[in-house]
Amino acid sequence: MVLIYIIYHNVSTPYIYMQLGHFLSSFATFFSGILIAAICCWEVALLSLLVVPMILVIGATYTKKMNTVSTVKLLYLSEATTMVEQVHIYPAQNIG
Repeated sequence: MVLIYIIYHNVSTPYIYMQLGHFLSSFATFFSGILIAAICCWEVALLSLLVVPMILVIGATYTKKMNTVSTVKLLYLSEATTMVEQVHIYPAQNIG
């Protein structure tokens, strides 16, 4: 799916390919571990297949929430910067 996106959108940056390679490596390692666990002890494989998706869902939810918080923080920071830029600073006047 990721490879189809890269080919369709003509993305050819080395960073994307590096991330794709890392993803495929991690994916292969995970399923190799599940296969070995299934051969040795099917309970561990079943537990892994139940726990890992829950961790992914929690991570995705956390990432989505943090992106929302970051966006709101950036909007407030932008508004504060605009206010500061609009303030005119006058030089001090001599009194006396």
